[in-house]
Amino acid sequence: MHTDQAARIASEINKLKGVISAVCVTGRFDVMCLILFNQDYTMDQFMFEELPKIHSVTKVEQFQIYKSYDHRCRYIL
Repeated sequence: MHTDQAARIASEINKLKGVISAVCVTGRFDVMCLILFNQDYTMDQFMFEELPKIHSVTKVEQFQIYKSYDHRCRYIL
């Protein structure tokens, strides 16, 4: 993917519900994002309701954070 396209997609993803940050990265992936979920807003809702709004996203791989150190969120759901 071209870097301009990755930047545009990251910017679009960054506006979706629950997204803490969306960044362009090097390596196997083009864009990675950090998303906050809770009992009222789930990963399924993000994957099937929010992410499909970005038509350019063709593949997704999920990584779940199981332990974090000094992480700060910009908002709470």
